[in-house]
Amino acid sequence: MKRVHGKISFTGVVDPEDCVERLCEIPGIGEWTEQYVCTRAVGQPDAFPSTDLGLPRALSLSGPKELERHAEGWRPRRAYAAMHLWESDVPIARKEEARSEPQLAASRKPPQAKIFSWPDNVL
Repeated sequence: MKRVHGKISFTGVVDPEDCVERLCEIPGIGEWTEQYVCTRAVGQPDAFPSTDLGLPRALSLSGPKELERHAEGWRPRRAYAAMHLWESDVPIARKEEARSEPQLAASRKPPQAKIFSWPDNVL
């Protein structure tokens, strides 16, 4: 990692641990940022920003410590799990809890018949 003209270049990063140490020396860079950069810019597959607010919420967990315990089974690919959780539209655990099947069935309306007629000049 190099700083050139106020920009950071990650080209040729070989040691992710060294990169993390150097990133944290920059004022304003904390644990979340360094893990995110390791995920996206450095390509470290096990980087995991456990302090991200959305990740524990997506799994209906209480916070970073519970998330870290939960994510141990995802090693050495926790970065992929984080990206999947960020991309999910609805939190995974809440999808299952959202509504029971009878509630869903009662809320569904019968499909409306669609009437379509071809213009006379098409056929």
